[in-house]
Parts: sequence; structure tokens; C-alpha cells
Amino acid sequence: GFDLAGQLNLQRLVLDINNQHIALDKFSSDLRGHWLRDGKWSLGLQSISALLANENIQNMNLIASSNGFRQSVQLRLDQLDLQKTHQLLERSGVLGKERLHQTLLTLQPEGILSNLEITFPYQSAKNWKMATNLQNVKVSAWQGAPALTGVDGYLQVNAKGGFVSIDSQNGFSMFYPGVYAEPMVYQRLFGQVAWHLQKENNKVY
Repeated sequence: GFDLAGQLNLQRLVLDINNQHIALDKFSSDLRGHWLRDGKWSLGLQSISALLANENIQNMNLIASSNGFRQSVQLRLDQLDLQKTHQLLERSGVLGKERLHQTLLTLQPEGILSNLEITFPYQSAKNWKMATNLQNVKVSAWQGAPALTGVDGYLQVNAKGGFVSIDSQNGFSMFYPGVYAEPMVYQRLFGQVAWHLQKENNKVY
């Protein structure tokens, strides 16, 4: 095997995401990684700095890894600001105008994701899975799910559905538009909301 350490500096890094060419200008990152003979590998981009749509990206840490040949690939991100990320993606055009764009436009997410991990199974990327911790997250109502503020907890989601385990100790509100006139406000809340996505029969419970 071998180890990798160094620094990457590029005037422009162009990525092809969702059939869109995304340009990261003045891209720089520290590199750390390794590859083992049994196929295990890891590549870390630390202290990432770049310009996306003339907006600064700073101090981002990303790790890609796999446990061996023909194994799933995991992407890990230490922290993600939802509102800033959504704004950057909108300005860059990476979301397009399809389902994901419309969903995020409706949700208007705010707050922090920490210890974010996305898993892509070998030869089956459509069966991706995402898990993350939530810190003071806020979302608007969406397809029967209530608007939420002050969400702390854990989220796990995939293309077919997911769940959020809520453990908010510093204030939390829930609002069902069209059902209640005012949000329901709690000092503390512990519970779980789950959903299952089907083409004609989305369920929230």
C-alpha cells in the first residue's frame, strides 16, 4: 500500500454534477490518504477553500473511502450549513429545475448538519443512503409534513424514504398549515417522524 500527503491548488476545478458543469475557482485543499493491498482506501480533502458562483467556501473537510474492492463508497463531511449550501447550489444551477430543486425550494432548510455521511453501494448508486446529526434545523411544511423549527437529533434518508429522531432540549415548534392557526411550541421534544416515498402514495407517519 501507500500513503498520500500534500496540497492541491487549482485555478479552476470543473465538476460535472446532475448534467451541469460546476466551476470551483481558486480551489485549494490539503490532501491526506492511503491505499492498501486489500482494496481499502481513503482520500481526505482538508481545509477546502474555493469560490462557487462568486461565494466563498471555506474550511470544509471531506473524506471519501471504501472498505475494499467492489465495496460501497462513503463520503463524509464534518459540517454543512444548510441555508448557505442551498443558496450556493441554487446560484450555481446544479439543482436544475426538477424534483430536488422544487423540494428544496419548498423546504427552505436552515441549520447545521454535522457528521454527514453518504453511502453509495457498488454498482447501485441509486440505492444511496444519507445519515447525519441535526443542529437547530428549520424546514418549511412539505407534502403533509409539518414545518419545524429548533430541530436537534439524527436524520437517516434514502431515495425511498427515511426518518428523523428528534431530541430538542432548547425549544421546538411544529406547524401544520391549513390545520392549525398557530405553531405548536414546546420547551423540549423527543420523538420520531418517518416518511415513505412512492410514485403516487407518499406517506408521513
